[in-house]
Amino acid sequence: MSPKVYILGYGNLGKHLLELFLSRGIDLGGIFSNQTLDLSGVQTFSKTRINEILVEGDIVFVTTKDNDIQSSIFDITNDAVIKLYCSGSIALSEFTDCNHVGIWYPLYSFSREVEIDWKLVPVFVEYSDSVTQISLEKLNNSLNLNIRFLSSEDRAQLHLSAVFANNFVNACLVGSQEVLKENEQLSFNYLLPIIQQTIDKVKLNNPIYVQTGPAFRGDETTISKHLKQLSSCAEEAVIYKAISKYIQQKFEK
Repeated sequence: MSPKVYILGYGNLGKHLLELFLSRGIDLGGIFSNQTLDLSGVQTFSKTRINEILVEGDIVFVTTKDNDIQSSIFDITNDAVIKLYCSGSIALSEFTDCNHVGIWYPLYSFSREVEIDWKLVPVFVEYSDSVTQISLEKLNNSLNLNIRFLSSEDRAQLHLSAVFANNFVNACLVGSQEVLKENEQLSFNYLLPIIQQTIDKVKLNNPIYVQTGPAFRGDETTISKHLKQLSSCAEEAVIYKAISKYIQQKFEK
């Protein structure tokens, strides 16, 4: 019997991995989840059956929350199963007592209903041994993605940087919406061109060279006006003060 690929967990990443594997013709064994899933043409199993189903050489992608990754991997009793997790922050050294563990970390933001163009997604891998390496290389050849090796230390640093670039930026856009939400005359869509410009500029320039705004200019009058406008938006006022202070210190003349 040839090895199969399984997915453990069916959150945002699990859903997109399933779609990727189906589109690439991967021999998919099924999904392990405690959810009740109705997926056409895909077998689903309770997590409690994982040791009953998995056999030597099978690959299981662990897509659970970071807090559950370690227990999920150690709960797999068959040492000959290839266990891949998809976290940016958990080091491979945490699994020194477990055979055939690897990392398959896609550096991207996965929202459930937003389609992913996998050609744009860099994937970083690491592995505990040559058996896992060979299995990963065979699978990656079938997926035909932008894949490269990265150590746990470098991956953790990249993940931290991604939190600033993606999660924090998106949180600021949530704040931007909050500022506008009480004014029916102002649409968030008005901001889309400048949001796109922000991204376009850093494609060609170091971000440190294209910073603008009142904090960068040292315009305390405008900053004070903005903080008064935020009197009814306490959470956004905290963010505004913190980022303005960061900019002023970073670009202190």
